[in-house]
Amino acid sequence: MSNQEKIMGAGKALFMLNVPNVEIARTLDVSETTVSNWVTKGGWRDERASGMAIKKTIQDNVLFLIDYQLEALRQLTEEYRSAGKLKLIDKGEVDGLSKLFATVKGKELSWANVVTVIRELLEYLASKDPDLAKALVPHTDDFLNTKRETMTV
Repeated sequence: MSNQEKIMGAGKALFMLNVPNVEIARTLDVSETTVSNWVTKGGWRDERASGMAIKKTIQDNVLFLIDYQLEALRQLTEEYRSAGKLKLIDKGEVDGLSKLFATVKGKELSWANVVTVIRELLEYLASKDPDLAKALVPHTDDFLNTKRETMTV
């Protein structure tokens, strides 16, 4: 993968997080026109809209499965108690629930997540000390570009 493809991939990741084109351009040190061309030619708007709908559906389904699994385990433990015997829950049941939970909770740290946190920090700082936030922007952009080289986009 060429460096240009990596930069475009990083731009797409930011776009999917609803980062404005002007910020994408500044962060990746490319022109706004370049970002706009990527968005248009790559069909990113449609992909973002579609991805948001799919993500919501997946999250809803996983949460439903977690609720179902927890209810099944509750019923099982009640059966054990009412029979007067305490029995350990099958390891497979616990593993299944653990994996479902990890799907919702344990999101892998990616470059896009780091960008989100940095943006939130800069927004917070801008509300407290706008000059400081403005002064930090070039440094955070450098940091993000350095991280982009070593992290999953």
